[in-house]
Amino acid sequence: MRTLHLLSSSVLSSLPSLALSLLVVGVLPGCSFGHAPPGDDSADADTDTDTDTDTDTDTDTDTDTDTDTDTDTDTDTDTDTDTDPNADADSDGYTADVDCDDSDPAVNPGAIEVCDGIDNDCDDAIDGVDTSVADADHYYRDTDADTFGVSSDFIVACSPPPNRVVRAGDCDDGDATINPDAAEVCGDGVDQDCDGVDGTCLN
Repeated sequence: MRTLHLLSSSVLSSLPSLALSLLVVGVLPGCSFGHAPPGDDSADADTDTDTDTDTDTDTDTDTDTDTDTDTDTDTDTDTDTDTDPNADADSDGYTADVDCDDSDPAVNPGAIEVCDGIDNDCDDAIDGVDTSVADADHYYRDTDADTFGVSSDFIVACSPPPNRVVRAGDCDDGDATINPDAAEVCGDGVDQDCDGVDGTCLN
């Protein structure tokens, strides 16, 4: 019994040293070395939960679609057709510098203008426009439509223009009853038949 008491006393005497050792290495629950005592709100309990979730979603989708489709289609079609001005290809006696059609011997400055739609005499006037046309007609103005025109008012043409006739001699183109074919009325002071005098009445 004395032995057990001595053993208990020895164990108890060593407890303070054992508890201090456990406290230093943090083994004893509820005890912390160098920390604030329980109930002290000054303890640091903050935890960093901030997580960076930003994601760069910017995508460059620009595409260069510019295409150069220009095509050079310039073609040089210049052909040198110069003719010797002293040549006389149609042998009509007129050289190319004065002959307006050196491929046709009927066309030259010495030719006669005729109604054929061609400038035969090379004077830049064709058919009726050319006053020298051989087979054109003189067409006289006929305002009163009596088929006679005024002798002093005519044009040369290959076909009749409007209000023009081939017969002249009307002495009053404003009166259809007066013309070279009209019957003369004697003693009225009017020259109906355009012969220059009023008819003498016979008893």
